[in-house]
Order: sequence, then C-alpha cells, then structure tokens
Amino acid sequence: ILVQDQLIHRESLSLDNRSSNLLKQQWGARGSSLVGTLVAVTLQHSHSGIPEVPAALLTALRDPLNDPNWGITTKGRVILVRYLGDSAEQCLGGFEGIRSRLAAEGLIGSAGNRPRIWNT
Repeated sequence: ILVQDQLIHRESLSLDNRSSNLLKQQWGARGSSLVGTLVAVTLQHSHSGIPEVPAALLTALRDPLNDPNWGITTKGRVILVRYLGDSAEQCLGGFEGIRSRLAAEGLIGSAGNRPRIWNT
C-alpha cells in the first residue's frame, strides 16, 4: 500500500501443495480452510502526523470477536484484522462490524462504501 508514494504496508501469502505441513500444524493454519485479512489505512486528519488508534478502540474492536480465530494489530496508520478459521460468514460478519466501527469513529472513509469483493 502506497500513500503519497511512500510504502506503508506490504505483505504476501503463498500457499500451495508444498505448504501442506504449514496448513496442518497448530503453529500454522491449524487445518483451517479460510484465511482472511482486512487492511484499513486510517485517514490523516492533520499536518502534525498520523492519528493513533486509541487503545480503548482496539479493545472495543476485539471484544465482540472474542475468538482465537481473530487477531487485530496496528502498524502506524495501518490496522490489520486477520481471520483464520472455517466460516466465511463469521469472517465477513467480523470484517463488516470492524469496518463500520472504524468508519463511525472517523478513522476511515464512509461505511456506505462497502468493498465490491464482499458481494461475491
């Protein structure tokens, strides 16, 4: 992800037949059939720099998920929400809830702009 020609986040995940050990192990994918990542970049509200994600908000985002299949971290302006499990409905529902909350807090753009990929 580039913001004003500056790299703020990069990642990749490649799974294939050679990854079968990783997919089955507890330290890997634990046999889960679904991996999901939501990447949100916070809006920059001032010239003074990057807004911090309040710790209380991170706690509020984590509480409804209360499940070992979920993880939420921040890296500068980037909020990473990860799901590892077997339920597409649980994954999408969690992503929608978090995205709505981030929009309501003014950290990202309008909640009305649902990503098209979520409709497939």
